[in-house]
Amino acid sequence: MKKKNILIGLTLISALSFAQGKNFNSNEQLAPNTKIECNSQMINKHNSNEMMHRKSMRKINLPKDLKLTLDKKRITMQELELSIKKILLEDNVDWNKVLETNKKISSIQAEVRTSLQKFKHENKIEHNKKIKHNKNMNK
Repeated sequence: MKKKNILIGLTLISALSFAQGKNFNSNEQLAPNTKIECNSQMINKHNSNEMMHRKSMRKINLPKDLKLTLDKKRITMQELELSIKKILLEDNVDWNKVLETNKKISSIQAEVRTSLQKFKHENKIEHNKKIKHNKNMNK
């Protein structure tokens, strides 16, 4: 009986140790385009913002003018993120510049989020009006 319990315990421990994925430390370097699995989603290390943008664009059929303005804002945010990276490469980092740039990025993100919420809300109201109209026509 003891041998059986020990064998089951060792099997369980080995199965759990093999099932556990590799944990990356901050000291370990990943290849530039390495994909990391997070909550069953594959996120590209360098293009996660672009992928999130594409996913949101696929879910909603946006008008061309709104899509164009959102793309311009996305590009502006990427430029600001690049400028932060440049600032951080300097010997003496000016944290006030980093703070201001981060504030600009967050305000642009808020504008994008608000415009998408406004679009969804307007389409929801129009959709509800169509449903009510169709119900009245069927009566």
